[in-house]
Amino acid sequence: MLKTYFSFILLIFVCTFVRAQEAPMYSHFLFNKLAYNPAFAGGKDVAVVQALYRQQWQNIVGAPRTANVNFHTPFAQQKCGLGMMVTQDQLGLLSNTYADLMYAYRLKTSETGVLSVGLQARIEYARFNWNKAKSISPTDNNLQNENENLTKPNFGVGAYYKDKNFFFGFSVPQLLESTLYRSSYEDLPSLHRFRTYYLMTGAELALSPSVDFMPGVLVSYIANAPLQAEINANLVFSKTILVGASYRVGSSVDGLVGIQLTKQLMLGLAYDYSISKLRKENIGSFEAMLEYQFDYNRTGVNHLRYF
Repeated sequence: MLKTYFSFILLIFVCTFVRAQEAPMYSHFLFNKLAYNPAFAGGKDVAVVQALYRQQWQNIVGAPRTANVNFHTPFAQQKCGLGMMVTQDQLGLLSNTYADLMYAYRLKTSETGVLSVGLQARIEYARFNWNKAKSISPTDNNLQNENENLTKPNFGVGAYYKDKNFFFGFSVPQLLESTLYRSSYEDLPSLHRFRTYYLMTGAELALSPSVDFMPGVLVSYIANAPLQAEINANLVFSKTILVGASYRVGSSVDGLVGIQLTKQLMLGLAYDYSISKLRKENIGSFEAMLEYQFDYNRTGVNHLRYF
């Protein structure tokens, strides 16, 4: 039998039935809204490039590893937004790569309010890396000699509204429920991509001239799976240092720190402490984010923000 094979099957069971984790998750979800909603493209009113890396469930063999790089910008006098994103998600022997192109139409509803509707086109590439499997027995005939892969398209839609101190978004990034990967190995179940619905909202409240309170909520839903919710609260000091915490219902308690390194560059770090049954098997999850905003002085943006 394959030791790595059983580790992979265990992880699939955990992700599907315990967490219902169909898509990559991020503790920095308030900062990485483009990964959830195509209508956010251009939503910061300046061009933005961002890189994010996440290591989930440290000490568990084959646990998820996710890398995300994205860019988005407004254009046509702020009436439209364009976004591009590449995500690489590793789970056991399975490697998924997503390439996304987003377009958003932005309608000004008031002096400070903007309503956006977005479309998303995606190419999904799944690869099963059999060469990473390590057989306990050198004569194991179940170990395949060739890697397997599959490429499929997908599409998404979203809506996003923001005002000076408030935002609200709803999206379905993957409309097609397709089988990302179907193995020819009889005992290995196929991985089916289920449609995920996201609702996200947040606000910014000034507690004092130098302290802001920024709460946020992310709710995700997959048919025939429990509703998932993440509740986040942040304190921002002097528009420069962010300290926050999140509660991922039934899964983890997360701590976040953000530092505005320059007027255009921000660094974010996060640590998740598992509160599920997995807490005995791992030492938590780690995440790092780096974001750069262009055209800072031209647009009059006076500090980095997540909406």
